[in-house]
Order: sequence, then C-alpha cells, then structure tokens
Amino acid sequence: MPSSVAHVNEGQSNITSRSVGARATPSNSSSRSSGSTTNVSFQLLSGGSSASTAAKDYTTILSALQNRLKSQVANNTASTALFGYSNGVTVGMFIGAGMDPAATPQVFKYLLAQQPGSEIVAQLCGDNRTARHVYGMSVNTNGDISAIQKDVLSWWNAKCVESSSATASQTFNVDIVDQNLGKTNSSSVKARRDGTCRTVTVYSGDSCGSLASECGISGQDFTTYNSQRTNLCSTLAVGEKVCCSSGGLPNWQPSANPDGTCVVYNVQPGDNCAAIAANYGWQISDLSTFNDGTTWGWSGCALQTGLAMCVSKGTPPLPASVSNALCGPIVPGTTQPTDGTAIADLNPCPLNACCDIWGQCGITEPYCEDNRGPTGNPGTAPVNEYGCISNCGTGITNNRSPPSQFISVGYYEQFNWNRECLNMRSADLQGSSYTHIHWAFAGINPDFTVNITDDGDSQFTHFLQLTGVKRIISFGGWGYSTDPSTYDILRSAMTEANRDTFVNNIKNFAIQNNLDGIDIDWEYPGEPDIPGIPKGQPTDGPNYLQFLLALKVALGDKMSVSIAAPASYWYLKQFPIRQMSQVVDYIVYMTYDLHGQWDYGNKFSQEGCPNGNCLRSHVNFTETGYTLAMLTKAGVSSNKIIVGISSYGRSFGMTDPSCTGPDCTFQGQVVNGTGGGSTADFGRCTATRGYISNAEIDELVANGVAKGWYDSDSDSDMAVWGSTWVAYQSVFTRGSRSRFYKVLNFGGTIDWAVDLLEFTGDDGDETDPSQDTSGNGSYPLPDLSCSASYATLDAIAADAGKIPSMCAAIYMVQILQKMYNDAMAQYNSLMTQGYDDKFKTYAGVVVDHAGASMTQMIYGNGTKYFDCVVAEVNFCCSVCNSNDHGCDYCRNETSGCKQFCNPRYGVCSPIGKRGLDASAQDLGPTGIFARDVLPIPGFSKEPEPCPPDYSKHGYGGAQVNGVPSNSIWWNFRNDQTTAQFYADLYSETAIPKNKTSIQTHVRNNNACAPSSHQGDDCWNLGVDYTMPYVDNYTISDVVNPKDVVTQATANATDLLGQIGDVLSFMQSGLYEGDYMDVVDTISIPIMMINSSVTEMATIESVADEITKERRMEIIMAFFGAILFLIPIAGEVLGSIAELAEIGAIVSAVGEVGNVAFDIYSVASDPNNAPLAIMSAIFEPFALLDIAKVAKAAAIRRGMSADEVGKLGKQVKPVLDKIDTIKTGSKCNR
Repeated sequence: MPSSVAHVNEGQSNITSRSVGARATPSNSSSRSSGSTTNVSFQLLSGGSSASTAAKDYTTILSALQNRLKSQVANNTASTALFGYSNGVTVGMFIGAGMDPAATPQVFKYLLAQQPGSEIVAQLCGDNRTARHVYGMSVNTNGDISAIQKDVLSWWNAKCVESSSATASQTFNVDIVDQNLGKTNSSSVKARRDGTCRTVTVYSGDSCGSLASECGISGQDFTTYNSQRTNLCSTLAVGEKVCCSSGGLPNWQPSANPDGTCVVYNVQPGDNCAAIAANYGWQISDLSTFNDGTTWGWSGCALQTGLAMCVSKGTPPLPASVSNALCGPIVPGTTQPTDGTAIADLNPCPLNACCDIWGQCGITEPYCEDNRGPTGNPGTAPVNEYGCISNCGTGITNNRSPPSQFISVGYYEQFNWNRECLNMRSADLQGSSYTHIHWAFAGINPDFTVNITDDGDSQFTHFLQLTGVKRIISFGGWGYSTDPSTYDILRSAMTEANRDTFVNNIKNFAIQNNLDGIDIDWEYPGEPDIPGIPKGQPTDGPNYLQFLLALKVALGDKMSVSIAAPASYWYLKQFPIRQMSQVVDYIVYMTYDLHGQWDYGNKFSQEGCPNGNCLRSHVNFTETGYTLAMLTKAGVSSNKIIVGISSYGRSFGMTDPSCTGPDCTFQGQVVNGTGGGSTADFGRCTATRGYISNAEIDELVANGVAKGWYDSDSDSDMAVWGSTWVAYQSVFTRGSRSRFYKVLNFGGTIDWAVDLLEFTGDDGDETDPSQDTSGNGSYPLPDLSCSASYATLDAIAADAGKIPSMCAAIYMVQILQKMYNDAMAQYNSLMTQGYDDKFKTYAGVVVDHAGASMTQMIYGNGTKYFDCVVAEVNFCCSVCNSNDHGCDYCRNETSGCKQFCNPRYGVCSPIGKRGLDASAQDLGPTGIFARDVLPIPGFSKEPEPCPPDYSKHGYGGAQVNGVPSNSIWWNFRNDQTTAQFYADLYSETAIPKNKTSIQTHVRNNNACAPSSHQGDDCWNLGVDYTMPYVDNYTISDVVNPKDVVTQATANATDLLGQIGDVLSFMQSGLYEGDYMDVVDTISIPIMMINSSVTEMATIESVADEITKERRMEIIMAFFGAILFLIPIAGEVLGSIAELAEIGAIVSAVGEVGNVAFDIYSVASDPNNAPLAIMSAIFEPFALLDIAKVAKAAAIRRGMSADEVGKLGKQVKPVLDKIDTIKTGSKCNR
C-alpha cells in the first residue's frame, strides 16, 4: 500500500518505517483517544536455534524498534509497517490503523524476556479482525529478510502467520488499546460545512458491516451515506475511502507541484495500482495517464519496489537511486539536469560503454540492446532483459576513414631463447611480410635507464640490422606489469617526479640505436584487482597520458609512439584512451586472451556459464567484435587501432574428454582469488599448461596426435588430444580476420608472437628423426607438393592414409571439377537442345494422369464434401442377422428383414455365400444370383456415407483397386463445401475448377457399361454419377518452369569458372582458407546438377514407351530434374509462382522415399541447407572469399544423415566418400 518511509539508525541497526493506508486526514477521522483498553491474547510462535551471539543483536534491534514506535505521531491514522536489521537479525512489524503503536510496551517487554530462537512471531489476528485491528511482529536471527516480508504481508492482508511442525505455539496476554471510532451521535453524522462526509479507509478483510462498525453507525445509515456507489459492498477496494456521515467524499486528488513536477509516490513491497489509485482518489487508468511513456522505470502496474511514480499530473521525477548503480540517473546523489541533458545520459559509463536500466555498464548485447518494456517508458526492458539506456549498440563505429597504410606488426619474443626448442633468430624476420617488428621487451633499470636482457646470441644486434621494416622497442608487457618484483617500475616511471628522466633515457637509447619507434606496454594502469600486487592508483591513467605527451614531443615525428591496450572493459576503463589515441601513432589492441584458465570460478567471465569454467575460445570472433566496438565507441578512430591476432592457443583440461562444445567444462581451482590449476598438457617447447604455440598445435594435428577443426560459431580453430582442448587461430583464420579488419578501416594487425607460428630450424627442431640421435628431434615434414594424379574419389580414398589433408582436398576438387564439367556438358545438351520436347512429354503424362489424380482425391476425401447414394444388391436369405452389416439389404418380397423368406434355391448364408465377392463376372444378371440367393428386386438406391467410409456398404460387387463395384451418385452438400472442394482440388492436384465439369464417369473398363436404358442392371455397377471430373485439361494448361532452368544454368556456369579459380589458388599455395572447406562447399551443387542430369535423362529413356506403369517415372523424373535446380537458382519452391503446381502434383502422386518427393521436401523448406550454401557462394568470386566458403562448409557439415539422404541416391554416396577421405587423410585440417 502507499506509504511514507523513514529510516532510523541505532548503532548498527537500521529501522525502516512505513505508514500504510490513507494519507493522514485528522479533520476527517476520529481521534484514537476514543479507544478502550482490552486484555487480549497474543499468539507466540517460536522455533529453531540461533547462535549465542544473536541474543545481543536481538535485544538491540527490538529496543531500536520500540524507540521508533515511541516517536510515532499519536494521531497517525494509517497502518504502520516497520522493518529492521542488525548484524543478521531481521525484524518486521505491522500495526493496524485501529491499534495504538505507542501503547505496546508489554509486547516488547515480553519479547525482550525471551531467549531468541531462529524464528519468533508474536501476533494478534484472526477472530474476524480486519487488517485495521491486526498486530504482528516477526523476528528472524538468520537474516531471512524475505521471510519477514512475507509475514508482514500476511498481516497486511488480515491473515495470520501459520505455524509449522517445527515451531512451538503458546499465548501471552497484554492490555492494549483496541481503537474504535465509537458510536457517533445524531449530530455527528451530519455533513461538514464544506459538504463533505467523514471517512474511513477500507482495509484488507473489511466488509460493509465492519466498516459501519468502524464508523459507529448502523448498516442502514452506512448504506445511505454511500448510496452514490452501486454494488458498494461487493466492490470494496483496499485503500479506498467510504463515508461515515452524510455529504460527498472529499476530493484528495493531488495537483501538480508549483514547479510543474508531479506529486511522487515511492512504491513499497506489496503495493498495487488499485490500492495506490484508491488512496489518492484516482482510477487505475489515471495512473497510466500520469506515467505511461514518461516515468522512469514504469512498466504499467507490474510495480517494482522503490519505483518513484507520479500520482498527479506533472513532469516525472528522477528515478529512485540504487545503491550499487554505476551509471544513469539512478546513481546515488544524482540531481535533475538543468542544461537540457536527457536523464538517460546522466552519469555515462566509462569508455561510453552501454548502461543498462539497473545502472550497470557492459559491452555485450544484454547490456546494449535498447528494448523497452510494454509501455515504452525509459528505464524499462522486456522481461528477463537488461535494457540499454545510453550509448547502446554493439556495432563498430568511428571508422569512416581508412589508414594511410594497413600495417602488419609482429612481436618478437627476445626471451624465446629461454625455451628448449621453438627458437627463432631475429635475422629470420628479414624479408618477412611484417611492416613493423616490435622487440619484446626492453628492460628498465632502477635509475630508469634502458637495458636489453636475455639476448640470445646477439639477437638484438641482428634485430637492429633488419631493413625494409620498422624496428621498434617495446617496454613492459604482461609479466612486467603484474609481477611483484617489477609492477612498480612503470608506475613510478610515469609519475611527475620521474617522468622527464624516463623520457630522456628512452630518447637517448632510441637515437643511439637508430630505432624507428617506441612502444609502451603498461597493461594495467589503475588496476583494481591483480592478485599479488597492490591496487593501482587513480592517478595512474592521467600520469600515463602525461608521459605519452612528453615522449611524443621528445621523439618528434621521425619516430612512432605506440601503446598496447587490453581488450577488457574492466581494465581498459582506467585508460584515458580517447586522449591517448590523439597522442600516439597507433594502439596495439590485444584482442586475444579473451578467455583463459583465470576464468575459473569467476561468474562474470563467461556469458551463460556461471562457474566460468566452460570451453570458450580466447579469440572468439563475436567477443572480439564487442571489444572493437567498445574502443571505437570510446572515441578512438579505427585507423589508429592495430587489431591483435594470435600465434598461440589457450588450452584447458577437459572435465569430460568427449564433450568439446562451448557449454562443456574444464578443470581447475581458484588460486589466490583467481582461476588456476590448469590440467592441460604442456607443449613440448612452450612447457606451460594452458598456453601452447601454433607450431606445436600444428605438429600435433599433422601427426595424428590431435584432431583439429574449424569452428564457424567462434571463427576460430580448435584441437583436442587426450583430455586437452585448445582454441587458436590457424594461418587461414588469421588471414580472413586480417582482410575483415582491413575492410572496416582498422589500421592493421599485430601478431603475438612471430616466434610461435612455426618451427624455423634455428634450434634443430626439424631434424629427421632417423638422423637425430639426441632423442629431441621432431617429426619429418610431409610432402605438400600435391603432385599426384587421381581419376576417381575411390582411388583417393584408397590412398587417404598416405595423403596430407591439404593435398587430399586439392585432389578431390580436381575430381569434382571433372564431374562438374562432364555434367554441365550433358546438362547443356539436354536442356538447350531437348528441353522443350522433354517438357512436352512430361506435360502429356501429367494430363493423362489428371483424371486418376482427381478421382484419387475424391475417393480419399469424399465424406468432406459430398452426400452419396449407393446402388446396393438386394438378396433374400433364409436367416437374417440384424447385427451383421451384410444383412442391411437382405429382405423378402415385401421388404424388411425376415427370419424366413422361402428362398427358391436352398438356404443362404450371407457371410459364407460363394459368389458375391468372388470376381467381377459374378456380378452379371445371372452370375450374381447363385443357388443360395434370390433377387428381390436386384438393386436399390441407398443413402450412405461417401468413400472412403464403407461402414454401411452391404454385400455385393467385387472390389476393383480397393473400391467396391457399386455405382455411386455424388452430390455436393452445400455451397461452402463446393467452394472448399475446388480450392482443395487445385492445391492438391493443380487442376483448376474451369478444367472440370459434372459428369457421368465409368469407373472401370467394363463391357457392361451404362446402356440407353437407365433401368438396366449395368447402371448399378462401376459408374460415378454427377461427379466432378477433368474436362478439356490439355498440355497447354501445365505450367512450364523454364525460367528456373535458365537461372540455374547461369549460376551453375558461373560456379564452374569459380572452381577453376580457387583450384589454381590452392595448387599455388595462395589460398588462405581451409582447403577442406572448398571441398564441402562445392560438393552439394555439383552433385545436385549431376542428379538433375540423371533425372532428365530418364525422361528420354522412357519417352518412347509411355505405359501406365511408366507415367509416374516420367512425372517424378521431370520433377526431380527441376527440383534439384531450385536451390541452384537461389530460390525457395514456395516463392516461384511457375512452380506452384509442383507441390500439388508431387503430393498427389509421390511417396516418401521417391527422389522427387524427398527433394520436394528440401526445396520447399526456406531454411534448406542447399539453398543456404548456394546463397553463400553464387556470387562473383565467392569461392575466393574465405568467410563465405567457411560458412557454406559449416552448413554442409551440419546436415544430418536424413537431410543428406533426401538429396537422392547419387548425392549421398559421394558425400559419404568425401567424409571418408577427410577423416582418413594424414592431416584433418
């Protein structure tokens, strides 16, 4: 209910008081002094045990509560709810408006004398008491606030807190002032001078009787004083006011404040719109008018506790503050803006990150989706969504201008010589594709001079001798920024006291060594939580900026200045990154290590993984996109951002080695407050659990130790061996990412690190094991010349175990290319030279089959549209069993089923009689009446259900094709069923109404056809009367899908050229995508063209012999040929008007397992996999677009066995063979 709220602090206790009900209107209510003292019995419930330390807090909180009650205004006419908390002890209290809160010391005295259990409840309730006369107190020493709130809500609703089996119940008596307005004399019930009545407020449990008693008047008077309300007693609403005297209800509806703002009410627990509206004299619709679309956080009457809402006209208020809010108008202390700033834009997040309705900052979609609640109010969101209020969206921005040069930066780890293997000489970088080489890292002496440490074999000297590349020294790094022995060096170097010294030393070192630039890699200025080192200072970021300004001035334009920045909102927000970007030449953005062993145990580290221990790629493409959007939204131009790619993987020890998906988990433990305890295998050179180089991963995969694959969802590569799982970026993925970043106008890419990508031989790693006696040699490199020649896929499969997967892919593309060339040659010949003849053959068969299709549809659905009369055979039996449907038409000469009818030819038994169902010839005028039946009169017309319902059918004609021989007279039931029939006829058979007529149709080829004499018995056999049947349906009525064929031919021809292009790139080693992706992508369209050619050729082979048995073969072959082309044409069956009849005809004549029926189910699905593949690759140069090919390949690999099977008997075996080769080749990547 509406309430006023106050807070009282007693030591560590906190008391919140609510005055619930009507706003105090003493002039309209009687004083509490009219109450009388009564001895009442309170119920005491207690249970559970609590810690001994709770006793003190129990006493403290009750004493604070008692003091708060003593300070209550004596004539407060509202119910009161109080809540308190002290060191885990919670208390809640409810005092009805008819009770005196200042007259309850006995209750407290009794409770203070109790030894507190975990739960204590004292209550005065029940016995027909309304909420006005309820008193209750609940104490919980376990800090269960929700239980306390539940108890208070029960009393508010005039209900008692129920005891449980775990609680003990007893009573204690106190004297208490039980308030009542008392009897009102005759003069007091007159209207006040202003014409208004005296009022009382309706509480939970009230009735007209209890309200009259509260008023001190009779029920009749109460009805009289409130006669303006119809059905009052059945429509009482909690919170509304009723009259206790003559006169009208006072108008207590508030008006807007003088400054134009609305009157504000803060929603409390248990509040609802009806009560709030009644309390202020409004209707619920008025509250909607005041708040819809304007009030912050208002989502209609689904009220949130703490909501500041309008209860009058006027400008809505600032929302109530939330103690932990970090952004937006709900941050504590926020004031109304005076400069026109929208309140949603107050207190923006650092880096211009998204701010949600709860005042939290983030960069992912849950924080950044600007979806509002049902009323469209600011500060609202749909159910289970965060709702963004400012800086919304996850799109990359600030990227209109391309860089002057798209650079490629490589970090060279000078400490790579500390490894046992995978060493690399800096001289190897001469002539590389990198434009900038960063030496990682230079050291800093205590006097802030520069030193070069861990220099293996004069590598720094060789580094300085590099030509054609920018040579840059980097300072810092992850270890230098976080290690307890070094973290403070950069912090101190940036301070005002040491800044100039450090700048001058760097300048001198750079000049002495003729460097091209300086890179600063202080990764965590102002860091809040790096384990093992003190928190950073708020001055770290500003100091860093001032240092960069000084360094750039000192070095001038001849040398570049760059910094490294973490791709983490948590750590980047301490950087004044926008200002820094305006100083430095570029920013090395570390878009890797997005996940790692440190995630373990951190519920905020992985979306959808509360324990932070799910197998997630550290270079996930979607998450990388979020970080790029974060940096550009922060004000950094994309052309200043050099995006990170990695030459290493982050690995994990799987909980279940068979579970490798993103929701599968890894092992670990929390160490010093962060995730640790990796159980992943060591790399043989990097020798670090959870971290392994690309070179080591490639070696494991190439030699069959690990299984590798590309994951399209994360756009990263993965590998598994034993119980170890790793995510990384292969050379193909790195290449596609680089091209993507270039299109978006980023400044370039950086590679961490150049010495991790491949074995160079600098340490003898690539020695042939047969010549290596040290035992430390690696495996021999495979022959990747791919110079072998194969004629068939079967031949490749036979050698698969000896062929590197890259070569296997090239050989398969060569075979598929030849198959495509041959198929297209035959296809062009069939389609361009003979298509019209084949269509004419097909259309003729469709026309010939139309009548059968139509009668099949009618006989299968007749009961839906028609009423029928059936010609039934009449016969006479010696015995008729009325329970046997065969006796329905067994009768004597005067009709009616009789026990005896004196047959001429002996005794008949309808169940076992010989001739009636034997054969068609027995139905003749002589044959049908064998020795044991007598025709009386032979046939009769009987109203019966239409086929396929034969439940009323008697003995008689033999069945032909499952249909009894009896003639049928068909009649449409009504106009509605007539219209529905013709609509269904077209949808199921493609035969329009104007190509039908009502006819007499001879159902079977029978010499006994209807004669000119309608009374002949032949009229009763094998004829359908007044039945719709095809009429003048010709070849010209069959729709020709030639346009689809033409479009498919164009697409297929373009793809043929693309296959030649991509094969050339693969053979020359220039293709940077996954070679197997190409195989999987082109295999589907090639085999569908092959299938189309085969199906079309079938028409030619049977066209000269169009027997009834071969009609279906021709129809389905033509359909198959066309349907295989629909995805190749880039269409969905339902979107092509010319093919609307195909579905109808396939449904009418096809069956599951038939190739046309199966491919029809594929072609008609708008989400079919072949169409998705064609959509990805049927564009110019699409096969050279690695991302599109990878997408198409992923779709192919995601097809189930059933989906592949529906593509026909030619497609599936080839795809299966390709899969066999892929898994059998030496390298799966």
